[in-house]
Amino acid sequence: MHLAKRLDEEGIGAAGALMAAAKTRVDLDTSKELSYLLYSICEKRNWAKTALLFNMLGSEWSEIEKAARNAPIPMTQGMFDFTPEED
Repeated sequence: MHLAKRLDEEGIGAAGALMAAAKTRVDLDTSKELSYLLYSICEKRNWAKTALLFNMLGSEWSEIEKAARNAPIPMTQGMFDFTPEED
């Protein structure tokens, strides 16, 4: 859901960055299959706007993967604390 929203609101580069950040915690192959399943469900229920969102995600998947491979590795704040300890 977050990937589809990021793609819709911020584009392929931002979706790729999110994919890169999530790839260690999420099975991307299953996520791709899920996007097609959600598209199908939305289409059957006549939820056109949401169906288009998931169709776009599935259609752009390979481009998002390319963007993810080129995305910088995200650093989390506080990962390294280089401040000297006070005595």
